[in-house]
Amino acid sequence: MRGWVFEGQEQLRLYERKREFLEHLFDELSSCVDLRTALDVGCGIGLFSKCLSELGLKVTGLDARSKNIAEAKRRYPNIKFIVSDVEDEKVRELGLFDLVLCFGLMYHLENPFRAIRNLHALTRYILIIESMVSPARSPTAILMSECQGEDQSLHYVAFVPSEACLIKMLYRAGFSEVYKTTELPDYEDFRVSFFHRRRRTVVVASNIKLRSSLLQWTPEPHLLRPDIWQTRLGFLVQCVADFYGSLYSRIRLRSRIRAILVKVSRRGQR
Repeated sequence: MRGWVFEGQEQLRLYERKREFLEHLFDELSSCVDLRTALDVGCGIGLFSKCLSELGLKVTGLDARSKNIAEAKRRYPNIKFIVSDVEDEKVRELGLFDLVLCFGLMYHLENPFRAIRNLHALTRYILIIESMVSPARSPTAILMSECQGEDQSLHYVAFVPSEACLIKMLYRAGFSEVYKTTELPDYEDFRVSFFHRRRRTVVVASNIKLRSSLLQWTPEPHLLRPDIWQTRLGFLVQCVADFYGSLYSRIRLRSRIRAILVKVSRRGQR
């Protein structure tokens, strides 16, 4: 019997931490909205599809690799699994699902924004994305090569978005609400260390307002420097000039207001 890359010792430890987190988050979300159907995007061999099914959802699992889907069907015959690529618009033909799960996939995609647009078209209420993210604070993405493996991108190259980029794409795809989670899975990649910045995040996007102690509403991010070709020195000089220009304008405005008040006061004394 062949071993699956998804079931290595470290991979299973990560899966368990994410599963525990998902079950806790689901309890919170299901108190906000009635969730009955779910789509597990990038399901691999069906581990999270099984988890969602055990939570009482009618689940469909989706993966671009036929070998993964064949194994998922063998393991969990009561769950529907299909071969499909989330970057292909044809995936929208599946219809709407109350909950869409996209764990461990976004950072393996060549076209993550196209995928998010498709995910929005598939989501009736809530989308949960767990992903590795680049460490940039701005909404940017880094093109990276990947090793050839069954859990890597189809063509072994991917754009890895920053957390800010991920959030911005979700808003621009059409979601009305985007949230960070106040807690994260208990695993090293979700924490900052002395040697590494945080590698992974969880973001929840929704078409309705959600209320939960696990969710923190997050606005759409914008570039720290609107002119991306401007040097840091130029940006600093511009900020200083804007500050003193604004200060000068406020002083002039106050002077004008003071002059008007003096005139009004004098007229009142006549």
